[in-house]
Amino acid sequence: MENSYVSRLIENQTICTMNGKRYIITDRMGAWNKQSVVLTWEGWQITSNSNFVSITPDEVEALFTKGLIRNVARGENGKLYEKTTFLDGRDFAGAIVCGILAPSTQANLRPEICDYAKKMGYITDIMTPVKMFSGTKSLIFNTDGTYSILFVWNDSVLKKINQELLHNFTKNFFRNYSVEVKNNGILMLNLSEDFAFSRKSIDIFRVYDIQLFYLNPKFDKKLLLRAIMQRAFISFPYNILKRNQFEKLGDTTIPENKKEHLKFNQFGKCKLNCGKVFYNSELKRYLYKITIPYTEWIRELMIDTEKVLKSKYCENVCVSFSGFNQTIEIYCNGNDIGLDVERELISLDYAMTFLWDESKGLFNYYQFYTSILSLLEADSSGQFRDEYFSYLKTLKRLLPEKL
Repeated sequence: MENSYVSRLIENQTICTMNGKRYIITDRMGAWNKQSVVLTWEGWQITSNSNFVSITPDEVEALFTKGLIRNVARGENGKLYEKTTFLDGRDFAGAIVCGILAPSTQANLRPEICDYAKKMGYITDIMTPVKMFSGTKSLIFNTDGTYSILFVWNDSVLKKINQELLHNFTKNFFRNYSVEVKNNGILMLNLSEDFAFSRKSIDIFRVYDIQLFYLNPKFDKKLLLRAIMQRAFISFPYNILKRNQFEKLGDTTIPENKKEHLKFNQFGKCKLNCGKVFYNSELKRYLYKITIPYTEWIRELMIDTEKVLKSKYCENVCVSFSGFNQTIEIYCNGNDIGLDVERELISLDYAMTFLWDESKGLFNYYQFYTSILSLLEADSSGQFRDEYFSYLKTLKRLLPEKL
């Protein structure tokens, strides 16, 4: 659809060359590429004194159809792309929070750009709460021109996390900010536009949301830590496992919530997130079979797990991985290690879940894993620090090629 700006370019037969895109950050959930969205393509009017041009993807399409765009082609998927990108990864000032574009940012944009953002669902006419893992975030407009952010905990948080732990954890997390901890959530008060519509503000609540989700007692925290480390060793471990991690004790209490035995039905089956565990009590045999699509990363994770378990149990226990059957099989050979084996399988399933959710683009993987690790680093007992260095030593010894 042509607008006055584009119509003028077409009428004057102005040829533009594109050299990059400009993004704006949002507080939308999802992978990194969903959190920042393209508002404009940018370049120069090469037939009009090299004037700067900033146009929406729809406007690029309109000019391309008229043959007035250079350095742009249509791919096999039907979408336009830049043949050569000279300046990419640039962001507009401000952000989109709860569907609201920062007022000072909007004031400097052509109306057509805002119309495009509305059409794409990036911005809305009224504030739209963002539903997150552990609660819902809303933006409040104060009468004095400042903003407040309200995060309301969901029912799962209120029902499953001890209230004293929840309030103490929240107060500690936001200790450097002006907040009120309510019975049903938290209110961050009297924020300037620059802060309310900033990446820092967005990330504070993203990290809090993730950490709160895994504070839930249904997660065995030590197994969660192992699972992240297993996931990290699939590719570039030190992208996730920083060299100064767990160097100091934290200043809060994070319960371990140790898992007990798996609960098998009458047929010896137990369903986990990404697989099923079959148990034969007579043979003391465990079989973990995946129930998600089999990928190269899943295969690599299962091979790594086989190496770790073989090293741990030595010759007393038979551990075997079958790529054809997509299983890991463990014979205890009469050894009383049932609970330990089950914990290893839970850890494997946690790691499987991470990989599976990652493939679906449910989160920004770097922020997701570092947030959970930061949660465990905050513990003051040292239990997770000891587990971290012990397991890291094992992984480095058994998987040196991954470093």
